[in-house]
Amino acid sequence: MASLTYKVVASAAEQFFQTSRALGPSSSKNNKDIVTALRKMISDGKLDVDVTDGTIRSYLSQAANNDSESGIVSGEPHAGYWYDSSAKAPPETKPVDEEKIKQAKGGLVTIR
Repeated sequence: MASLTYKVVASAAEQFFQTSRALGPSSSKNNKDIVTALRKMISDGKLDVDVTDGTIRSYLSQAANNDSESGIVSGEPHAGYWYDSSAKAPPETKPVDEEKIKQAKGGLVTIR
């Protein structure tokens, strides 16, 4: 489970991408741009977190590469980051198949 600080930083970065129209590879933002924008949000009191620049960069990488609920995307190395709403995978809401549970009774159950 992601930390609250991670979620706040990732959400603020998504907001920055949307307001700055960084919505594809041709309009991507580099680490410096993103860190500067988030630092400004922190100094303006719009973002209440205490993180280092390295932590922000790490969270961006994690959001782009490992977080299916994030819309942050990155391209090739050094290509920057942008926001893509279609990259967000909604939380799984499919109901559990009761019949499969009954069949697996007594064994391990895998819910997909």
